[in-house]
Amino acid sequence: MPQADGADADPLVRQAPWWLGAGGYRRDGDPSDFYAALTAAWERAGGDSVRWMPADWDWTRLKLELAYEWEADIRRIVRGLITRSLRSGQPYQAEFEHYKVTAWTRANGQETYLVIGTENIADPRVFAIIINAIPGIDHDSWLPEPSGVPGIQPGPGEVIWSTIMPTSVAAQLLDDPSEDS
Repeated sequence: MPQADGADADPLVRQAPWWLGAGGYRRDGDPSDFYAALTAAWERAGGDSVRWMPADWDWTRLKLELAYEWEADIRRIVRGLITRSLRSGQPYQAEFEHYKVTAWTRANGQETYLVIGTENIADPRVFAIIINAIPGIDHDSWLPEPSGVPGIQPGPGEVIWSTIMPTSVAAQLLDDPSEDS
């Protein structure tokens, strides 16, 4: 567990900007004067403000919030790539950290073939986030394409996945104004 000073925390978390804040009403001479109460608490602690600094719980919470934000960003990026490809029929690619994701849709009658290429991703949890980024597509419907697909051949460290995207999912992505790029 991270220490109160964050010494054992993830490097990204250690760089997090902490803002200590407290506020209240100044009421000189009144027992409810916030600043007098704050000064008294500080003096009772022997001039030590450690109790107001981030503790283990704060570091854990920040780490979880950053992970949630990162996952939400990946989902938004993947959905945006697919939406752009639905509109143009062209492949689109994005990079985040050291990962690369390509999305390409190809309409064939009533079906839309969806291809997702992933590069430099060894962590199965990241694969899961990408593959599950599109609501309405069962994760069991994805198939790896080790030999590639027409128009996309896997490069070194690239894995290509494909599935059939239901028309309702394509319509949902196209109708969602937050997916406009």
